[in-house]
Amino acid sequence: MKALFSLFAGIFLSFGVQAQAPDFDDLKILNADADYEKLVRQCEKYMDKDDTKKNPTVYLCMTKALYGIEISGSDNENFKNAFKDGLGYLGKCFKYDEDGTVQAEHEEFIDEFSMACVERILNDISVGDYRKAYGWNIKYKKIARNPAGMNFMDGACKYRNSDKSGANAAWKLANNELEDVTSIEDWAVADIALLKHGVIQTAEAMISGRQLEKAQELMNKVAPWFEDDDDFQAQYDKIVN
Repeated sequence: MKALFSLFAGIFLSFGVQAQAPDFDDLKILNADADYEKLVRQCEKYMDKDDTKKNPTVYLCMTKALYGIEISGSDNENFKNAFKDGLGYLGKCFKYDEDGTVQAEHEEFIDEFSMACVERILNDISVGDYRKAYGWNIKYKKIARNPAGMNFMDGACKYRNSDKSGANAAWKLANNELEDVTSIEDWAVADIALLKHGVIQTAEAMISGRQLEKAQELMNKVAPWFEDDDDFQAQYDKIVN
């Protein structure tokens, strides 16, 4: 009987050890030391283990590593797509972070990284490279938590790339996504930025297609959310007033 009790106690304790989530101190130290390439390799090891391959912290740390490599100006050919790959890993982090705990803990970094992607989209638009902007916008989809802005931008890029039917489909989807939205206060900063610029780009595309009323209607629809945004107000006055 005593032996049987010891057996069950051992099984119970082993399950308890397995259930305990790792603290990933090694990843935190590598990130603090800015040893990003080693951090990538360590994250990959966790991704290969059954008990950690779906842990959102691992994918968040991988994103940090790749972003660190990107902004460091590394010339390592193995990381030439570091930023693009980081978007994919952050998307996986969101997928596995079902209760949002990791996202809440690392909100500042996620905002910075997400805004870096939005800035790439806007930089390409500023020089008229709508195909490249479209490519980054599609990649942003992996991390969009409120995708209406991304879909407005998707439509604007498609319109400028002579895909009018695709543009109309994207705009319809974006408008449907906004239908029940009464406030964007709890949206991620990058989603808000993309909504603002996506709407402005859409309105300008509509005007070029001689649909001024539709452009004005769209601007009026989101105007209450950007009352204190001087950039939006300047575009609003230009299009509506």
